[in-house]
Amino acid sequence: MAYKFKLVTVDYQDYDSDLIGVSKDSWVNKDMRTSNYGHSSLLAVNEYDTDPYSREMAIIEVTMPYSRDLPEADEIQQILLRLRVQTAGSATPTGVGIFPLSEDDSLWQEGTQTGGAGYCNWDKRDDALIWANSTDHDSLAAEDAVAIESVQAGPTIGSWVEFDLTKVLGFGQKKSFYLRNLVDLQNKGVSFSSRENATPSYRPVLRIIYRDYPPEAFIDEDSFLTIKPNPDNPEQPRLDWGKVSDAGFTAYKVYRKTTPFTVPSSATLIATITDPSTNFYIDTSALSENQNYYYMVTAEDNENTGDDATYSGVVTFIRPDCTHSEATENVDVGELVSITLNSTIPCKRAYVEWGDAVDGYWIESDIEKTSFTIYHRYSETGAKVIKGRLESSDGYWSDLDTVCTKTVDDTTPEAILIVRPLEVVSGESVRCIGAKSQPVASDALISQYDYYVNGSWHIDEGPVFDVVPTSSQEIRLRIFTDTGETYTQGVGEGEDVTVISGDPTLLEFGPNTTVSMREESRASDAEELSIMDGVGEIDLPYAIRNRVYTINGLSARQDFKDDIDKIRERQETQEYTRIEIIDEKDGITVRLDGRITGYRITQTTRNYVTWSFGFRVFERSEV
Repeated sequence: MAYKFKLVTVDYQDYDSDLIGVSKDSWVNKDMRTSNYGHSSLLAVNEYDTDPYSREMAIIEVTMPYSRDLPEADEIQQILLRLRVQTAGSATPTGVGIFPLSEDDSLWQEGTQTGGAGYCNWDKRDDALIWANSTDHDSLAAEDAVAIESVQAGPTIGSWVEFDLTKVLGFGQKKSFYLRNLVDLQNKGVSFSSRENATPSYRPVLRIIYRDYPPEAFIDEDSFLTIKPNPDNPEQPRLDWGKVSDAGFTAYKVYRKTTPFTVPSSATLIATITDPSTNFYIDTSALSENQNYYYMVTAEDNENTGDDATYSGVVTFIRPDCTHSEATENVDVGELVSITLNSTIPCKRAYVEWGDAVDGYWIESDIEKTSFTIYHRYSETGAKVIKGRLESSDGYWSDLDTVCTKTVDDTTPEAILIVRPLEVVSGESVRCIGAKSQPVASDALISQYDYYVNGSWHIDEGPVFDVVPTSSQEIRLRIFTDTGETYTQGVGEGEDVTVISGDPTLLEFGPNTTVSMREESRASDAEELSIMDGVGEIDLPYAIRNRVYTINGLSARQDFKDDIDKIRERQETQEYTRIEIIDEKDGITVRLDGRITGYRITQTTRNYVTWSFGFRVFERSEV
């Protein structure tokens, strides 16, 4: 619902081309009833003597426009008949009143009959003369013929008098009225200019004053102004709003500013849309990243423009920025490269093009982030232009920026070594994995893997090599390709392995705890585990293991927490541990030396808790 409005005034006076307004006018005169009826330029309202039959009275027909002629007129405020005083002597009437005539339109039926030297040839002239000569004019007019409006005495020539017809006229209506003196006075009169006056600006005026409300728009949730990314180009915002059905609609106008605003005049007009069915706008301007833009849309008609129009609420748009600092450099085929894209605005996706045969793709995040790091390996040589962009949580895109250029060389293979575990006890084996190494070209193969361990090179041991390190050391890898290239890891490029020496520490349980053991399996070369490393997932044998036992325990409630804390600490630190289990039946103690691999709580009751943990055994003895 609109609450503000403008008062608009429309005057109908151009009777050469338009019959809206005063469509007919004349005057009747007793003394000239046989020779004259009306006048071509004036409307007389006079009293010549005390004889009431000598009155001159003006008759006027008023034709109102239809509502379709004034589609913007939402509510009529006032309808005025304005007459210009053409003659007025010193003896002007005390007041002139306007009275309604009956709906009978016979007064205005024209014919061919003529009479005297008058200007009228209406065939119903005699009826009009009878009415003019009547002593009771009101009885021949409308039954409730009382003065609708009156003007007081004293109008001067050239002035305008007004009669308010608001209560008796409406759109599309045609009604006739007569004007006469309100008091019988001798030789008192005034005349008004008629619709046939030679000067158009003197002619009678029908003035309509109406309220023009701005178009109803943005009044409920379905028609509110909304903003979202342009689906065809998310670097741009798309504005949508409800359609306006106002018949007087002229335009939607879109305003934008980089700071908050409340009225259209304080912002910049960026679009004018004259089609009422086009209730959206896409801002295709070059909008800066990391800059707030505020939008408002107005709905205008002919009278309500600018700040007087109906306007929406303000919506906001901001594009993410995308910063990066990667260097332009040379890299090898197969070398792991990365880029990092940063933004000051929370984002949910990052896009990258690596400049090779791999198509550009999006990396998505489950949480909002301001930094994305993306990895890649090239399998072909040449200069690679890397591009990237970010998408905000609202779905808007940054520019597709050139991040850097990587020149990919095909000269040196890459030796990649993974050793697990990195900490062992004396006599425990480790597994050396060289299978992730890269040849120098897509058509080359690695033909030989050498491992430097225990002070010497172990030649051609294959992509997986199991060995027992005799001391803490760095294990390194050397690879050869079938194209004659080689790469040897230098000091600091290999994997550091720590060998723990000394006796294991005894794991002691609470006084109310009982333990038992069960052998789970024997390790074999075929046993495989999947492990995650910094370069990805590796599906290869994890390590040569001796025996894995399950140690089951039952702790009293008061001992349970201390027992589990000890187990957890040994598992997290991988401390070399000794467990002693007493076999009371045979009178022996089984001693197990190894490491805890994991634990779990299996059952809890009111008084006891049962638990178990895996134990990899390196030495077993009985005492």
